[in-house]
Amino acid sequence: MLTPEEKQDKLDAHKREDKRPLNKILKQKMIDVFGEEMANSANIHDLAFPEEILEKFYSWIKKDKNIFWFSGNPGCGKSHMACAYCNHLLDLDINFRLMPETEFYAILRAAIQKNWEAEYEIARLCETDYFILDDVGASLNFNNWHKEQLFSFVDKRWTSQKPTFMTSNLLSAELSNTLSPRLVSRIKDSKNVYVELDWIDKRRDDKWRRNGV
Repeated sequence: MLTPEEKQDKLDAHKREDKRPLNKILKQKMIDVFGEEMANSANIHDLAFPEEILEKFYSWIKKDKNIFWFSGNPGCGKSHMACAYCNHLLDLDINFRLMPETEFYAILRAAIQKNWEAEYEIARLCETDYFILDDVGASLNFNNWHKEQLFSFVDKRWTSQKPTFMTSNLLSAELSNTLSPRLVSRIKDSKNVYVELDWIDKRRDDKWRRNGV
């Protein structure tokens, strides 16, 4: 006869087993987006960023809601933090949706070609509680259509307060010039967390150190 504690342990073990196929799919997605090395090593407890940014990041994780927006130079570590966050969710057996911005727009275009409304496709994507959108603003010829779809996405995530991690190479001045004013306003809303890092490319800096520069 199993005790209540043993029954709960057995139930939890079954739940973990049920999630393993999904976790493998999510890990492969991380490898596709971030690369195998980063996908297998990034950890939220081993991040090299200014203390202020780390405090905001950890606080956002604890609150478990709203948008965390990270703007910074290419190579400053934005995607590394996003990948670490994905691994954190995997460790908790939490499902999430991960994609670069280019894939986001490709999905919307595919929906439109099927005579579906982009708005409905965005709503479907936003049904996922946890969302990581990487490299916002990277699309070539970023036009009003891109801005409208991105605003629709951000607005839905903001309204629902679902945890959403977003990265961009666009710093403040570029952000205002590239995105619509109402979108920037929504991103920088007080309910969200907006951080910006104007660092040298860490990948290039590591190379210099290895070469003794």
